[in-house]
Amino acid sequence: MPLPFYHMKSHLATETRLVMNRSAQIWMTDRTSRALGQRRRKSPPLVACAGTWWITPISMTWQLSINAAGFLFSHCCLRGSTASWRIATFATVVAAGLMPHAGLFGAGRATPVETTPPSSMPIPTERQAKLSNSEMLALIHRLDSARFDLRNRATRDLVAQGDAAIPFLVDALGQSSRELQFRVGELLKRYYAFDDVAPFLIRAMEQPHGRLARSILRNRVVQYVDQACGMEHADQLFKFWGIKVQTFRLDVIDAFNHSRSCADAARAVQPLLNLGEKTVRFRETVERLKGLSMPYQHQYSSGHVIATTMASGLRHNRSDLISFAQSYLSAFEKLARDIERASSSRHAVRKEVSERAEYCHGAARYLIAIMAPESPERKVLIQRVGVRPEQLRDVFCQGLASPDRKACYQNVGKVHIADMLTELLIGWDNVPTDGIVDQLVQRVALTVYNGDKPKALGLLDALQACKELPQHQLDLQQGLGKQLAKSLATAASQSTNYRSYYPVRAMHNQMLALADMGILSDNEAFPNSLVQRCLEKPPDSISPERMLALERYVRILKRLRKANPALDQPAVRRLLLTMRDNLTSHPELLIAGLKQAEQRFGPIQNGHTKQ
Repeated sequence: MPLPFYHMKSHLATETRLVMNRSAQIWMTDRTSRALGQRRRKSPPLVACAGTWWITPISMTWQLSINAAGFLFSHCCLRGSTASWRIATFATVVAAGLMPHAGLFGAGRATPVETTPPSSMPIPTERQAKLSNSEMLALIHRLDSARFDLRNRATRDLVAQGDAAIPFLVDALGQSSRELQFRVGELLKRYYAFDDVAPFLIRAMEQPHGRLARSILRNRVVQYVDQACGMEHADQLFKFWGIKVQTFRLDVIDAFNHSRSCADAARAVQPLLNLGEKTVRFRETVERLKGLSMPYQHQYSSGHVIATTMASGLRHNRSDLISFAQSYLSAFEKLARDIERASSSRHAVRKEVSERAEYCHGAARYLIAIMAPESPERKVLIQRVGVRPEQLRDVFCQGLASPDRKACYQNVGKVHIADMLTELLIGWDNVPTDGIVDQLVQRVALTVYNGDKPKALGLLDALQACKELPQHQLDLQQGLGKQLAKSLATAASQSTNYRSYYPVRAMHNQMLALADMGILSDNEAFPNSLVQRCLEKPPDSISPERMLALERYVRILKRLRKANPALDQPAVRRLLLTMRDNLTSHPELLIAGLKQAEQRFGPIQNGHTKQ
């Protein structure tokens, strides 16, 4: 099968350089022999020289065509014959005439930016079957053949083998034949992906031919980094990485130049691996964000989480982050299609996408955090809550893609609940693994599955209150602390939302205030009757009047303590007992105790004592 024009150019370019180099060697040998009076070596035929020049513009660039024409002119002048002078003149005239058409052969044509290095584009060939080791070695040795068709066929077959031929080619760099080394080097420079070639060349740097392998690898590094950094959106990708493009380019090349071992070279080359593919994938992500009208440049924009997650996944080669960014983006795209299908305007689509992105921002950040294997949130979520991060990610994307807002808020709410629960447990030193706390944790975990966020808020608040009990010198396992924790857990479990749970929480706060003043259940000023009645009844049975009376009672105690009276004085004791009894029987009569306190210790208004 004949070679296409653009592949024929590449092969003829290699042959052109070899013929020119060989002709120059013969010419220099001939001049040296003349000076020494030795027998002259036969000069290369004019047909070969002319053929060298004719195929040069087709195979390479205009600049090399000029070089070949100059060589042909000089060679013909040395021969001195009339035919030689005519050929030289003809070469000069034709070369000048072809100058306006130089772009046809590659010099004047703009080379488009490719997503993969040019060297990774294989030559079409009929032979694609994998060869044995002996057949591969035979092909490589055929590159040193004197026949052009054999060298051409061997090149095509080696390229058709793909990366399977790379280790054999790298080993062939140690052959003694300079021409074979040159042809193998050209193959390694031009026809294989950088990511496939680099590891073998790095390992070959320890071999006797390591210097040549290093030279080829440096050529590939410079070529690849220039191409990758010049791709579209490469500067934006590096910006998300916190690196400048030019700084990255110079640092990589400098690190490779200063590498002294294979390990150093591997570390220098590591940032380049799959860089072209990473840039393409980031560009695709950016284009999809633009299609949804989701800005991504700054941290408060709707698409910033997606762009940041994709960039981070590409930089650290984390497939979980890349997969999540793609799923997150696909959910928005599905949502936009479904809304458009419902005959909504483009403005309505953008508005809905923007609002959901804002609502999901915190949940998405949490999902990203629990993907890291060493994340403490991930450990708590799996071991204490019994939920896998992958489960949360799936329900999150399903809810986000649903046109039904209620379904969206319910599924995203599951992530919010898990976020609040794990954050609370992580900040709790020596969290109990049994008893009331463990029961509350398990009940919150159930809301993660059903997405009942209103109920989860009450349970989480009860759990937070239990966490704060030791700060008030109360024990979760006994006494008043255990009673308060049990009442909170019962109220949160029975309540359907935070509003119905709040009365028990308000009473709990007043009990903590009494505990801080040292007034516990064994103190006669402690309102045992009211506390027991509140603990035994459902949360919604606690009347606002009793709660207000208890709040006033605690306020009076605080003011009395601030005024520093002795609570064991007979008058003060009678006043406290009167108010305590009124809390249970006649809470509305507490105002009488308040007036007595004002008469004795000064006005008490809005919780402040006026001296």
